[in-house]
Amino acid sequence: MDVVVLALVLVGLAVFVAAPLYSRATPSTPRADTAGEARRAAAVRDLNDLDVDRASGLLDETDYAQERAALDQRATGDPGFPPPD
Repeated sequence: MDVVVLALVLVGLAVFVAAPLYSRATPSTPRADTAGEARRAAAVRDLNDLDVDRASGLLDETDYAQERAALDQRATGDPGFPPPD
């Protein structure tokens, strides 16, 4: 009887562990539906990188302010800002 219970517990555990490997779940990060959303997401990543560079001392305040202003415009989708090359 103990062997049967142990076997059932092991099978249940194997199913529990293997189930996520076979599921067709959506990815945890949402995909950008449009090109505009993709550009804004890239600008936000660039803003984060810029903040890290400033915190580590790679950028002085003048360069940081200029880059930050340009990236803010790009992240907000300001049409007056030219798209990146």
